[in-house]
Amino acid sequence: MNTQKQPGQVPDHSALPPHMAAKSPHPFQSSIDRVLSGQTDMGADFKPLLSALKALPEGRQNYTLETFKLIHGFFKGRRLNFDSYTMDDVAFLITDPVGDLIRRTLTHTYVAQKIDERVKTDPQKPGEEESKQLFLRYFSAQGWSHFVGSGVGSKRREEIVAAFPGEEIHVHTRQLLDDWTKSCVRHGEFNLRMMREGYLIAQEIFEPIEAKAVEMFGPLREEEARDNLPSVFFTDSRHAMDFRHTFLNLDSPVRHIMGADLNLPPLVREASFMFVEDNVLDRFWEGVLNQVKGLNRYFPDVRLSNLSPQDKLTTSDEMHGCYSCAERALEVIEKNAGIGKKPPDIILSDIDLGRDKMDGIAFVLAVHERFPETQILMLWTSNPELHTEDVAKLQREGIIKRSFKKREFTPGEFIEEVNKALSEK
Repeated sequence: MNTQKQPGQVPDHSALPPHMAAKSPHPFQSSIDRVLSGQTDMGADFKPLLSALKALPEGRQNYTLETFKLIHGFFKGRRLNFDSYTMDDVAFLITDPVGDLIRRTLTHTYVAQKIDERVKTDPQKPGEEESKQLFLRYFSAQGWSHFVGSGVGSKRREEIVAAFPGEEIHVHTRQLLDDWTKSCVRHGEFNLRMMREGYLIAQEIFEPIEAKAVEMFGPLREEEARDNLPSVFFTDSRHAMDFRHTFLNLDSPVRHIMGADLNLPPLVREASFMFVEDNVLDRFWEGVLNQVKGLNRYFPDVRLSNLSPQDKLTTSDEMHGCYSCAERALEVIEKNAGIGKKPPDIILSDIDLGRDKMDGIAFVLAVHERFPETQILMLWTSNPELHTEDVAKLQREGIIKRSFKKREFTPGEFIEEVNKALSEK
């Protein structure tokens, strides 16, 4: 099976055993064995959970309610007892199916725990501790993103919540985001400090790994790309372990929420805007961009509304012009067009939109082919090095106007590019 992404294709990750059988024996089997046998601190801390997950048949080592229950039960109320990741741990998390299952929950919990330990609140300002805990709940909830799903994912949320009656299960990310946002208005300076501390923690975690990861995984990744081989990697080490961009992206929106003026110029003329992003932390920018004068949210026409009450959180996102998967975004454009509504004037889409999902490159190609009147298509990503050639080709062909690295994204630069493109029309 070829898991290398090609422009316009949805990557196939449906068959895990062939994916992991790309090379035999597995090139990192010794690292995986050391983790599973408890020879690393992380492996020792997680040994009961890893044994339970490995005991499942391969076909059930996937994102299901069964595995959610096992992982949630293990993490509930637990303090992690290891200080840092070894390269064996990293290899396990990015190349083993069970490692991939626990990776997001583990890494988000690990960072959240360190923030909780390091960020001190003022006892004379009780709202600070409340604000910190609201953020930690919201941040930790991102660790369940692949269990919750996207698009109609709120149905999965309700299944999860129903499976734990009487317990507080933090999977309603939009509500958690709204709760934290309100606290930012009251405690902006504190939240800025927490974001800066979060960035430093993320840097301390990833910097010792960065060079070693290039040395350990780089040659095989290059071989896979060069020879178009099936990949043994579920993701790359930077995407899996580097949270620095998360806190960089949050810093400026927090400034905006606390009342600082970003001095964002208005659009030169009114235009509709669609934002496609599956990472709720990165979707925080929607609240900033949608305050730009003349930038109008692109949402489903009310005549198309057929969502059940439990989908109200998905509806809330979409009514803000924000879509968590490309398939749903494309469906809305097509259905709106069917009743005479124009496609969005501007689209900003993430490239990496989740396993088994249409990626941003396939999405913008589909929009360009079916709706060439869409004026401005843009992409952004946390992993630009994985998509350099594809993005450059899209720009040469005039399909996209610009691509952004999430770590370097600023709303001012985005509006400047949009205004330049609008003026050329």
